[in-house]
Amino acid sequence: MPEALPLQPGDPHRLGVYEITGRLGVGEQGAVFLGKAPKARAVAVKLLHVRLSGEPVARSRFAGAFAAARKVSGFCTAAILDADVEGDRPYVVSECVDGPSLQQLVDEEGRRGDAVAERLAIGTAIALAAVHRAGALHHDLKPGNILLGRDGPRMSDFGIARALEAVNAAPAGRISEDPAYKAPEQLSGQGIGPAADVFAWAGTMLFAVTGKAPFGDDSPSEVMQRIVYDDPDLSEVPDSLREVMADALAKDPSDRPTAKKVLGRLLDESGPLAARMPASMVDEGRALASGSVPTPQSRALEAPAPVSQPGRPPQPAPPRSPMGAPPPPPSGAPHTFAPAPGNASNAEALGQSMPGPAPQQGIPLASPVPFTLPQPGAPFQHP
Repeated sequence: MPEALPLQPGDPHRLGVYEITGRLGVGEQGAVFLGKAPKARAVAVKLLHVRLSGEPVARSRFAGAFAAARKVSGFCTAAILDADVEGDRPYVVSECVDGPSLQQLVDEEGRRGDAVAERLAIGTAIALAAVHRAGALHHDLKPGNILLGRDGPRMSDFGIARALEAVNAAPAGRISEDPAYKAPEQLSGQGIGPAADVFAWAGTMLFAVTGKAPFGDDSPSEVMQRIVYDDPDLSEVPDSLREVMADALAKDPSDRPTAKKVLGRLLDESGPLAARMPASMVDEGRALASGSVPTPQSRALEAPAPVSQPGRPPQPAPPRSPMGAPPPPPSGAPHTFAPAPGNASNAEALGQSMPGPAPQQGIPLASPVPFTLPQPGAPFQHP
């Protein structure tokens, strides 16, 4: 169970059917609480800031975003269980991943070794390819949104950034509080699509390898200048990842590989990685890369339930296959993806059921837009 801080004055003690038991964190979009569902299941509840609650457009985008998000296979994201977009304060309920974020783990224990970085890169690439295949985007991929559970890495906050894009944009002339993993086109407003997620994926993997933000940790304006004009140092990246990460960090989004192509290159039969990965993980990754993922009927997945109305108990999440993952490490022990004796590795847990063909409805992906670098020193204009 994640460690939660005590509730602060003004924090809710109940939202709908969920008892709120502690505070997990706070960000630009809202506060995240540890909650308890009616059957005592632990959940994460994200309560959105007051400034977003009165926007009809935001509520409409919530409904569409979370309907699309729930079509993504639960093994690769922190599955969305419920949402109230009609109440005074909209909130989102997701499964509670029992493990630290990549940001927290690296901050506390340091950079990840090459073998762990390779598995993490493939696992998160599988997740990102599944997200894009469902017709959705993440738009806020960063180490803090990669949770390391017992059954492998999961993407969290999926769909939230996209849903709030129109109502949570920085005012003109104001830079983002956290631009570290934004793509150049996100900073200059020249059109945002799945390529921005690929850029953020590579930056997040570089953080895992080096323990440092890919473009430094100076002022936001300096970081943004480096994102647009400078190439990050990839000298510490394993040879097996360096080339694909360099391509994923291209300034022009049209020069970056898609998430599917990233997977195909990482798991290429002539490369070194496939032989070192669990067979189920390789099979699922290659299936996603080739577009030949089995249908839901063959996988026996349960369809996601609709977004709930206020006070309505959530529907169960799609069932998971037994993970065979090792128990969490004792307190103070390093977190790794190494398998325990007789158990499958944590990364192998990513080789689970995938959804069928991409849904027809969902968050539309942005069409490619010609990308032009702004002149050095020119002010950044936000979308």
